Amino acid sequence: MPAARIKLKKLFGKNQELITGLIALSHAIDSPLQIYDHKETPLLKQSQAKHTHRFPLTHQGEILGWVSGNEQLEALVPILNLLIKNEIRNKSMADEVLDAYREITLLFNVSEKLTASVKIQNVMQVALSEATRLINASNGIVILTQGDQNQPPPIVHFGPEDNDSMITSLAQSVLDQPKQQLKAEIVNDLNGDTRFSGNDQSLRCLLWAPLKTKGNHIGLIMIGHHDSSEEYSARDLGLLNTIASQTAPAVEKAAYYENLENQVAERTRELSEAKDAAEMANQAKSRFLANMSHELRTPLNALLGYSQILQQEKELSAKQQNGLDIIYRSGEHLLTLINDILDLSKIEAGKMELDIDEFDLKAMIRNLTQLFQFRTAEKDISFECHLLTDLPDYVQGDEIKLRQILINLLSNSIKFTEHGGVVLKVGSVGDKIRFEVEDTGIGIAEDNLKEIFQSFRQINRKHQTVEGTGLGLAISNKLAEMMDSALKVKSELNTGSTFWFDLKLPLADASTREKLKQQPQIIGYEGPTQTILVVEDREENRSVLINLLVPLGFEVQEANDGLDGVNKAIEIKPDLIFMDLVMPVMDGFESMRRIRSQQNLKNLKIIALSASVFESDRKTTIEAGGDDFLPKPIRVDRLLETLAKHLNLKWVYKSETAQLETPQQDQGITPPPKEELLAIYEYAKQGNIRGIRDEIVRLEQLNPAFAPFTAQLNKLAKNFNMKQICYFVEPYLDESS
Repeated sequence: MPAARIKLKKLFGKNQELITGLIALSHAIDSPLQIYDHKETPLLKQSQAKHTHRFPLTHQGEILGWVSGNEQLEALVPILNLLIKNEIRNKSMADEVLDAYREITLLFNVSEKLTASVKIQNVMQVALSEATRLINASNGIVILTQGDQNQPPPIVHFGPEDNDSMITSLAQSVLDQPKQQLKAEIVNDLNGDTRFSGNDQSLRCLLWAPLKTKGNHIGLIMIGHHDSSEEYSARDLGLLNTIASQTAPAVEKAAYYENLENQVAERTRELSEAKDAAEMANQAKSRFLANMSHELRTPLNALLGYSQILQQEKELSAKQQNGLDIIYRSGEHLLTLINDILDLSKIEAGKMELDIDEFDLKAMIRNLTQLFQFRTAEKDISFECHLLTDLPDYVQGDEIKLRQILINLLSNSIKFTEHGGVVLKVGSVGDKIRFEVEDTGIGIAEDNLKEIFQSFRQINRKHQTVEGTGLGLAISNKLAEMMDSALKVKSELNTGSTFWFDLKLPLADASTREKLKQQPQIIGYEGPTQTILVVEDREENRSVLINLLVPLGFEVQEANDGLDGVNKAIEIKPDLIFMDLVMPVMDGFESMRRIRSQQNLKNLKIIALSASVFESDRKTTIEAGGDDFLPKPIRVDRLLETLAKHLNLKWVYKSETAQLETPQQDQGITPPPKEELLAIYEYAKQGNIRGIRDEIVRLEQLNPAFAPFTAQLNKLAKNFNMKQICYFVEPYLDESS
């Protein structure tokens, strides 16, 4: 360490051993002494007496201070200088160790800061900031040479902006050297270095170190100052080189993270675009489904509506009744296919919700039994329903979705059963009710069992044409899951299959049981005549409603579009409006808004009719002023239920005693011969509806006089009421005995 930097004050200030040693020496020569630094500041004073002799304290030719005493002190001065020399040497070594420790600590902190930076620009900024903090500098630069060829190289500056271009030029001059010559260097006289003769030389001293990683040069860090009194040292070069060696891998790591971030951002952008495209596709699908629903349901409304109206006619022959039944069943089948596609779309979009209500469980099972007895009779296979345990009459649940699952399962079994039959089993299992469908059909191979619940999936079967959409089981499985259940299956190829699920159906409240009991046929209502306005652009749909409502005693007015509906509503002030939503001139939504704007029509009941089944239409209906929503095709029971709810109607029912005319009540009925009656009776006991219908057709062809008998029998067969058929035939059997 240079002598000029050594101060006696620091040596004597806290070195008690040195002071004690000097005092001992002064006592040995009997010469009290005084020591001063080079500024005559007293450092050690043993007496106030004026000393006659004064000697310099030196180190490497430099005067560090003075010692004064008597003449005997002269012999002590060489010893004193030696002590000082030893202390200086020891202190220099300690200072060097301390400086090295401090440098290591500082460089460790620099490394931590560089490692914590995950942006290239931040890494460069940290490196330059720490370098100019540890090493004297007025300007600095970090410049990278590797990067996007289409972009300027990344650069970070330190110091006055006016010098940015100058130090950039200097750094570029260094980088322009051959790579093998590029190394850490010190230039303490920039004017004398020919490499920079063409540059602005506002700086005097320069210090730089290349940034290298895995043997590749990726940039340069350079600092400089214009102070001619302080040159850069080898220590400064070592510090900068160490910072450079830490900066290069930090830049590489940051580049990796930035590239990763760019990839993530790009992937996120792609996913966002894909999501937007999917949403657009879903919207397009929804629009398509809405249009398809409307276009298919609109003619189905007329088809099924008139089928229900005509089925109430009394003077139909068995052949006509069969034809109507075929039309109705075909329409129902087409409606089921449409609903399957729409329901799957709703489920996948998460828009399907359970509609929990109280219903007659046994009546639902009975109706399904009657329906599928007819279907199986057409295929000449058997159908049985076994109630394995005592079941509650009225329960709480989603009857429509439960019925849909069972219809899908039963239809599927019938479809793939050519011999034997299908059995529906229902019974309690713990606190749940198990529904099980068993068939003797062609079965399913074990390898295909996992595939049958996939949408649009149909197992290929040789020599058999498969009907349907391939959605029945997929929808049934999803509906079961919505009701906290699971559809299970076991099957053996060429033997048959069994599907089952367990469902929790709580008991209905006792107060609702009377309400849920099946009511006889409605023939009218009590009270004054109610006026209903039907706003519908299609004449066939208006006709369906008119033919349903007029026989019950309603006065019905018509309007063929939304604007006409507004005008008619203002003119006749009806009690209730059936409003179609999709119409020319003015749609139903706007028509409802305009009607609601009329002060005297604010309380008018409006029921929206639509072939659309989307929840958005239902919500928009309520927002526009509608009181309720009925989907097309219109079900008579739903229609009547809605009318009773909003008009507070009390229905008038046809007397049950009048529904079944016995021979004693109507002597105009001519029964067929006993053998024909016995055949019908046996068919009824077997549940063979197909045999009964065939017998009705044969009797009508055999003798026109049997027409009243076959008409009554056909009415009972239409409702699959085997017990009533037996009751109807028994008196004639007794009479012919």
